[in-house]
Amino acid sequence: MSKPKVIVTMAPTGGMARKKQNPNLPTQADEIARDVYDCFNAGASSWRGGRRAP
Repeated sequence: MSKPKVIVTMAPTGGMARKKQNPNLPTQADEIARDVYDCFNAGASSWRGGRRAP
């Protein structure tokens, strides 16, 4: 039996956390781009980006 295909989606900026709560949270464009790149290389197939208040 073949394995089911899986879609892995990542959301680098999270939902509610702030940089103060998690210093590893990417908030700048270069940080987000780095994390998206790393996740694609690890197997993610898509990403979700959204605006957040500064």
